[in-house]
Amino acid sequence: MNKIFLIILGLVLIACIITVLLFFKKDNNINESPDINKMSDNNRDIANASEKFKAQQYFRYEEAKKLVPQLKIGMTKQDIKSILGKPNIKDNNDLLWRYTLGYSQFISVSFDSNDIVNKFGGAYDFLKKEI
Repeated sequence: MNKIFLIILGLVLIACIITVLLFFKKDNNINESPDINKMSDNNRDIANASEKFKAQQYFRYEEAKKLVPQLKIGMTKQDIKSILGKPNIKDNNDLLWRYTLGYSQFISVSFDSNDIVNKFGGAYDFLKKEI
C-alpha cells in the first residue's frame, strides 16, 4: 500500500511541477505583436515604427531613426529580426545583413560565428548622431 501511495504522490508532484513550469514559460514568451494599447507612448511609437519598417522594403528612413536606439551590440539574429524584420540582403555566410532605407542608404548588421551582433554600419552611425 505504501508503494502505491508513493507512486501516486510522485506522479501528482511531477504533474504540479510541469504545470507550474508551463505557466511560467507561457508568461515569459516574447510576443512578436504586443498589445500596442497597453504600452507607454514611447514603446507604442517604437512598436509602430517596427511594424512599418517591416512592412515596407524601401523609404523607411523615418522609422529607422526611431529603431536605431534599440539596436545594440550583443543582440542575437532573432533580436534583430524582431525589431527590423527580414533583411533585404544577406551575404553567403549569413553573417552580414543589410536593410535598405532608401536609394543608396542602408543599415548593415554584422554577426560573429555565434550569430551575435558585433558591428553596425551604413547609415547606422549617421542615424545615431541625429537622435
